[in-house]
Amino acid sequence: MNFVETTRIWFWKRIWGSLKSVFLWIILVIVSIILLWRNEWRTIKTTISLDEWQKITVNGKMAPIDSTLEWKLVYIFGKADTQDILRDSTFNIQANAIKLSRDVSMYQWQESQDTKTQDNMGWSQTQTTTYSYKMIRDSNKIDSSQFKEAGHINPSHWSFDSENFVANTVKVWDMKLASAFIDKMNNEEKISLDWKQNDIASAIKDIKNIKVSNDALYIWAGTADNPQIWDIQISFSAVYPSEISAIWQQQSNQLIWYVTSNGKNIALLDYGTVSMPQMYINAHNENTTVAWLLRWLWLLLMFMWFGMILWFVATLTSVVPFLGKLVGFWVSLISFALSVIVWFTVILIAWLAVRPAVSMILLGGIVIIITSVLLFKKKSKENSGVVVSNTPMPSVPVSGNPPVQSNTVVQNPPVQ
Repeated sequence: MNFVETTRIWFWKRIWGSLKSVFLWIILVIVSIILLWRNEWRTIKTTISLDEWQKITVNGKMAPIDSTLEWKLVYIFGKADTQDILRDSTFNIQANAIKLSRDVSMYQWQESQDTKTQDNMGWSQTQTTTYSYKMIRDSNKIDSSQFKEAGHINPSHWSFDSENFVANTVKVWDMKLASAFIDKMNNEEKISLDWKQNDIASAIKDIKNIKVSNDALYIWAGTADNPQIWDIQISFSAVYPSEISAIWQQQSNQLIWYVTSNGKNIALLDYGTVSMPQMYINAHNENTTVAWLLRWLWLLLMFMWFGMILWFVATLTSVVPFLGKLVGFWVSLISFALSVIVWFTVILIAWLAVRPAVSMILLGGIVIIITSVLLFKKKSKENSGVVVSNTPMPSVPVSGNPPVQSNTVVQNPPVQ
């Protein structure tokens, strides 16, 4: 099921479209620089906060509550537990858990497109876009009103939606966890439905074609072998009480966020029994991982957006297809160089503002490496341009006559 659309774009329309897009890409480059700066600022603030935090963390008393640790940063470990019974009354599912989740997905039409562009000799360009459609199971509603080809209609209203239920009270020993920490607990386990089909069926009596399979509830418009649009899959998962290690601020009988001197809110939570030093190592590693993931992301986006800005030049030269492709290659190369320069400069300036000593050492090292490479290349070039020969130069007579060949053989006298 494909729908093909072919469009011919004349040269001046392409020029005008590229020119208008330049302003948008310039704005996006500026936005990416700002967001890269914010990422560096976040990374630096988190690093400083963790270092500050580690110096003042004390071991907390798990039970009973120690009033002398009020407002202090404490490290504790134990079982995060609750007495609450969470219920999904729609499907008659319940569990003694910290969180209970209902996850709903539905078979829907998905549109994908593939565009191929061909530069024509002279002025125009031909774009051929192929739209294809397939059924997929997705937990998000796909809007089919904008599909190119009619007849692929997704439901705008679902009979059931995903929903989350959270326990009101979760404690570690005598300490109550703030909601921010409960949100951090995400070790979900799937709830088995093998023995719950009758309970579910009694809760949704008006629904036909219900089947439980592989710990999921299926409501079929078609069959399991031939799924149709509107077919629904529903699964349930829970976060059960478990052992945790935590570092946070003690306030009365509650554990809350700690605010560092630079205004950063931090609280650490790991599953299992993890030592205090190891928790800080894990936090630093996580901060570094997030920082580099975002750095590479913004480098990639800056490369794309610089390329879009300079692509205007490639459009101008595409009157001759071969010339347009050649210029396009150099546009990509220049865009990559610009993005790397801007990316590195923003990161360096951000660290110079907060950690000047470390940044200067890093900058000095880079300058030394670049200088050494340039000097090595220069020396190699000079050596390759000089030819050294050990063969003696023949003597040239002053008169210009050819040298006289001598047949005289000189022998050394015998040794007495």
